[in-house]
Amino acid sequence: MQAKSARIVVVGAGQAGAALVAKLRALGHDGPLTLIGAEPDLPYQRPPLSKAYLKGELERERLHLRPASFYAENGITVETGRAVAAIDRAAKAVVLADGARLTYDLLALTTGATPRRLPTAIGGDLDGVLVMRQLADAVPIARAHHRRGRNPAAADTGNVGQRQIIPRILQAHPARGAETCLRQGAVQRLEHRRAARGTRRKELHRPIAQLQERHHLARRRRPGQQG
Repeated sequence: MQAKSARIVVVGAGQAGAALVAKLRALGHDGPLTLIGAEPDLPYQRPPLSKAYLKGELERERLHLRPASFYAENGITVETGRAVAAIDRAAKAVVLADGARLTYDLLALTTGATPRRLPTAIGGDLDGVLVMRQLADAVPIARAHHRRGRNPAAADTGNVGQRQIIPRILQAHPARGAETCLRQGAVQRLEHRRAARGTRRKELHRPIAQLQERHHLARRRRPGQQG
């Protein structure tokens, strides 16, 4: 098997997966290319979900990274709405949730991450408790955004959520006559994690700093000088 003609399966039809299959074709790969995604949509941009799309300023079709014609013209098979249940490495096959198997010579995983939901014990399964990761998540948030009289609350302990997603969502609401609230516990936990990371970083760097200091002192000593 030549790498240029290998059967390549890419699991994860996000921006990374779409860019990978497009780049492979651009570099001259002439073997079968299959892109698998659990979502029903073609690969799309995620950043606008919390910005223009949330405000109703961007149509769903404009989120797509490339039109369906691009994949057809380049011989790229896009399997949307099909989740991967397992990978049979011995048989070099991807097992889909519906039982279908797709064989491969080379496999790439570009699945991204999944947000952690609130525990059920504190209301994580209640209506109106939402996450923001994919297009299906943005739809109910966008609907809630266009309703007056709602007071959205947001809680997130990740840097992306705190610095990007949550501010954009919350800043959009006052214009629609709603109040906003960011749970302070999330901010406190984030600051605690930052402080802990800073402490660990200092502990990791301390031996290096001590070694550099000894090396510096050794260079400054004259020949025969005792430490």
